[in-house]
Amino acid sequence: MKRLDWFEILLIVLVMSIGLYAAFADGQNFSWRWFTRDDAYYYFKVAQNISEGHGSTFDGINRTNGYHPLWMAICVPIFALARFDLVLPLRILFLVLSALSVATGILLYRLAGRLFAPVIGAFAALYWVFSQTVLFRVYKQGLETGIAAFLIVLLVYRLSHFETSWRKNPVTRKDLALLGILGALVIFSRLDLVFLVAFTGLWVVFRSSPIRNLMPLDIVSFAFSVLLAFVIKTGIPDYYKLETVAVTTLAVSLLIKIPLAYLFGLYMRERITRLSTLFLTTALFVAASSTILGVVMVLLARRLSFVSFPRITVVYDALATFLLVLLVRLLVDGLKMAGADAEKESPIRYFLRNWRPWLLDGIVYYSVSFVPLLIYMVWSKFAFGTASPVSGQIKSWWGSLSGRVYGGSARTFGEFFGTSYKGDANAWHPVSTQLGFWAENWRGTYMEDVWRFAILLVVFALVFYGLLFINKNKAKTAISRMSIIPPVERGCVPDLLLSHAELFRL
Repeated sequence: MKRLDWFEILLIVLVMSIGLYAAFADGQNFSWRWFTRDDAYYYFKVAQNISEGHGSTFDGINRTNGYHPLWMAICVPIFALARFDLVLPLRILFLVLSALSVATGILLYRLAGRLFAPVIGAFAALYWVFSQTVLFRVYKQGLETGIAAFLIVLLVYRLSHFETSWRKNPVTRKDLALLGILGALVIFSRLDLVFLVAFTGLWVVFRSSPIRNLMPLDIVSFAFSVLLAFVIKTGIPDYYKLETVAVTTLAVSLLIKIPLAYLFGLYMRERITRLSTLFLTTALFVAASSTILGVVMVLLARRLSFVSFPRITVVYDALATFLLVLLVRLLVDGLKMAGADAEKESPIRYFLRNWRPWLLDGIVYYSVSFVPLLIYMVWSKFAFGTASPVSGQIKSWWGSLSGRVYGGSARTFGEFFGTSYKGDANAWHPVSTQLGFWAENWRGTYMEDVWRFAILLVVFALVFYGLLFINKNKAKTAISRMSIIPPVERGCVPDLLLSHAELFRL
């Protein structure tokens, strides 16, 4: 780690001074103005009970694992002090959250500063530590989001260095193991971040292949196309009557489509640079994969006695898959570098030449990242009777109730896919909130707000993609250095990697 510069030192002094002043204010402030979410006190009470030898329990009677392990591990020694003063742990935890905030800000400062300029990095850091939006959503609730945000940014920070180093020096098992350790910490900060760490593994293992660019986007596309097909067929909330069928179809779809996409050459640069070849290959791939998916799901529906398997969803899924596979490759190919090499060998020969290093690298990274999670889940199964946190099961039960006191299942298309700009489903605040505000104030049209919002989303995406072409070289390097599903080509000019990194959104 490099030494702190004057801006970083100033930021630490400023944030921690404010934190010290607030931490030792009137004790009533913590329940009135700060740790106002009841979820936080579930953490605090369980941590207190663990520290006092009562075990992992909230009420002293029933055992619980309804928490994310890393944040609980941080809370336990802090709330051991509750035996002396009930407010003292809250004061100390406030300082811990302040330290996490400024540490995250410093990492953002270094990341954005390396890509653009130190002044832009400084603005990113100042926004993070002083934005009320970040403060309320990440730190004020007293939950695991603070440590999760820090570790996510730290992971991206390390990946940006990895992106430069692997092109100059051979990647060692130690390098992969260190990334795996950081991945394990990210998982334990929030268990649902296991998906992020899994995608990171694809990025690392397939670092010199177009597979790293396309497979993560394909996984998202294939999952989206299946869910979209069921939502179109059933509507919302009727989708939840066939939720098990939809999830099963999604899993089977990934198992079929990913290998077939590779065998059809859709991960080979040579196949996606020619438009006519790309259309024909994609059409053949979709026809083959959809036929196999339909046959397998009909057989499974009989074997597993599904309530119903609407076969029309296979057709909807095929259409969506065709469009998304084309779109992904056109977007990625649009940012390709001049002079990038195209693979001249078949997918089979390419696999036979590379499978061994892929396997060995994957074993190192994923074993270090996922074996601790597996051990935790096995221990949790024996200790609590459930491998996953019971809080998630409770939320699933809440979601099945007709009331909305504790939230509920999605009721609109936007909520279902996380693109709503209102309520709990607003996953992209503050950008989505601003676009939603413009949509609602868009005068002179009889379209519904949701359609105006969708139009603005498309325009925003096109403008962002267009901006990448202002400096294509820098945009490509930025995306790769920030590990954001990059358009990295084989045979790129190494000097480009000495540039900077791109926008990061938590």
